[in-house]
Amino acid sequence: MMNAELVTSDVSSQPQSYSTTSGVEYPSTSAPSLGMGSGGTAPPFVGNTFSQSSAIGSTSNKKQSIFDDDLNAHMNKSVSLSAFSHLFCGLLQYCREGIKDVGTLENRLSGIGYQIGIKQLELITHRLRPMKRETNHVSMLEFITKDCWKHIFGRLADGLEQSMQNDNEFFIVDHKPVTNRFVSLPPDMVTFNPASFIAGIIHGMLESAGFKCNVIALDQESDNESKRPKRTLFIVQFKNLHK
Repeated sequence: MMNAELVTSDVSSQPQSYSTTSGVEYPSTSAPSLGMGSGGTAPPFVGNTFSQSSAIGSTSNKKQSIFDDDLNAHMNKSVSLSAFSHLFCGLLQYCREGIKDVGTLENRLSGIGYQIGIKQLELITHRLRPMKRETNHVSMLEFITKDCWKHIFGRLADGLEQSMQNDNEFFIVDHKPVTNRFVSLPPDMVTFNPASFIAGIIHGMLESAGFKCNVIALDQESDNESKRPKRTLFIVQFKNLHK
């Protein structure tokens, strides 16, 4: 406070002279110097037009967008489970608006996952195996259950099985899908499976890679005889596999 009072009294004791530029008056004793002359009376801006020095400074300090970063810059970063659950519950509420039956809700949720699957396959392929494309459907399923599953969910899928009846039908096994952990269903929607979102991601990845198919999510209850725990099956049915 003492230093501030001394400075104030010192400035007030000096005679004030003003220079006028475009109708704007500036004290000649306190005008900032921009290196444009020995007097240092040039103002930082005239009217609504900033000086060249101010414009250059604002451009150099501009914050870069996340889209300016390299695609591998955020490769090892993850999203917390609580943040994902909060966003996913909000997504469910959004998808449920105007929907009266479970099937339509699952299709809408799967459609959103489909778009994410297309983009995720492009990103994961760029990061892990650039210039390489799977042409075999089994190899593509193995790539999804291992590399893609770990990239998205932080772990591998719990299994990959093939149907005994149909050669074009496969099952991706997940015992605890992250989409089903914190979702409580009302009595009129007990058959709804939030894992339809993951089924849409799988569907988008496969069709983006050139494999036409259908993917649905199905909960399989536990079996006491075989001691099999409750799990979620993502049923993949390929189209025109042998043509």
